[in-house]
Amino acid sequence: AEFGSTLAALEGLTFDGSDMIAAAELTSPLDWMSWIILLDQITRNCFQDDEAGKAYAFFDERCLQVALEAIKRRIPEDPEIRYRQAYRWFYMPLEHSESMQMQDSTAMAEALAGAVAVEQVISTAVEATAVAALAKPTQPLKGTLSQIAAFPANDSQLSLSRCNHTVTVIEGKAYMFGGQKQDSQLCSVDIYAIAIPTTGAAAASEYACYPALAMKDVDTGETLVPAPRTEHAACARGQYLVIHGGRDATGAVIDEDCIWLWDSRALSWSRIQAPSQIGKRLSPRYGHDIFLAGKEDVLVLHGGRTGPESPADVETWVFTFDTRAWTKLPSAPAAPMAAAFVDHVLYTVSRGVNTPGAINFLDIRGSAADRERADALEWQTVDYAVSPLTPAPEPREGGALVPITTGVGRNYLIYMFGHSDGALAGERDFYSDIWSLQVPSRGLSAAVLKDAIREKLPRAESGEFSWAEVEIVPEEKDSGGGKAHPGPRALFGAAAAGDANLVFWGGINGSGSGSEEDTWLLQIQ
Repeated sequence: AEFGSTLAALEGLTFDGSDMIAAAELTSPLDWMSWIILLDQITRNCFQDDEAGKAYAFFDERCLQVALEAIKRRIPEDPEIRYRQAYRWFYMPLEHSESMQMQDSTAMAEALAGAVAVEQVISTAVEATAVAALAKPTQPLKGTLSQIAAFPANDSQLSLSRCNHTVTVIEGKAYMFGGQKQDSQLCSVDIYAIAIPTTGAAAASEYACYPALAMKDVDTGETLVPAPRTEHAACARGQYLVIHGGRDATGAVIDEDCIWLWDSRALSWSRIQAPSQIGKRLSPRYGHDIFLAGKEDVLVLHGGRTGPESPADVETWVFTFDTRAWTKLPSAPAAPMAAAFVDHVLYTVSRGVNTPGAINFLDIRGSAADRERADALEWQTVDYAVSPLTPAPEPREGGALVPITTGVGRNYLIYMFGHSDGALAGERDFYSDIWSLQVPSRGLSAAVLKDAIREKLPRAESGEFSWAEVEIVPEEKDSGGGKAHPGPRALFGAAAAGDANLVFWGGINGSGSGSEEDTWLLQIQ
């Protein structure tokens, strides 16, 4: 309470790291080190109550800015302090910055990393300190599972028990669309929604069903409501739910040359005609994925099947909303078993050529002009083994690959559940495991800098493209007596729900009792 006036003064203050440097009038390396120690430690020694987060948010960000500037100026290498374990204090703010979010350039991170690890670290004592501070494993992650909603499985009016549907998060709500029931009948085109709680279970009032409102096209007179479908693809575009492709009640591919948009505010459907690029045609398909490259406002489509007897497709396409046309990108080296999109990079998990699994990725660049450059687009592959010495998930069908971030640009893909080949026929297994894959950080962030430093320090690695099983820990408080774990399941809908959370709904369980209707929240700590 005695620091209340200080906390109040911090609110709205625009004083940044450069201002901190100027105000301190730093004239020597010891001045820099002392200033960083003060900024880094004041919050941890003075603010201990519920209001401490306000102080951390202010001081930690500015302390990191001061530390990065010092590293850039190579101050930790100065003979005045180089043998005083100064590295520990100059890089401690990087460890304390894991809850902050900053962006800049990877090139700068490499330059700073070189300064940090100069001469392969100055002395044995400093080396040990640097490695201890910066080479800590970034995995395994820990997470909690919460059943945020459960509905009567035999309620024919709700019909929430389903599989091969999609779940999309828009403005704090999870929207479920399409799919099929346990008897293989298609679900209606009504949209079901549930508010995603920050903690505990969602209240009954936070669940809603939005019947399809039939609107007519003013030009053609056609009813603007999509046909029921399963194994379609979906993603969010602002307030809109985007739907593409799928299969109809007969199992045939839905042959339509359009993209459907559902407005989550107006609760109405619209349609965009989507012809392919001249000379090339995007074949109708199901079982594929679509993602929005938000900064560029384009759709990225990958994989799927073009018919029941067709092999899994490896094509990649981009849809530009301005031109309303599809453009074909390079095809993947292997058929995807799951796909995700992070920072303009498309990731897939597939079977490897000579290994059980492989991670394939394609940087689609930030603009059409960048994509048109020679050799700008090229798939890359990282193979991985599955063994007790190198734990990793078996590639599986019907699972989910969902991106999360734990702060400061550190990105992971959560790979969860699913079934092995033949599992739906009762021949193999359903999975209940949850894995994380660390993918490269982009921009200048504490994560980027720390990873670059790890690559230069002896006995340290960045952890990129490494797998680890997520450690599920019990919730501190029981949120209502529901199940503690969803158990094995596949063909469910899942989506990211904030930086470090994901929501999943429905699917087929591995016990043979059919499809599920409950909703779960995975929160990574």
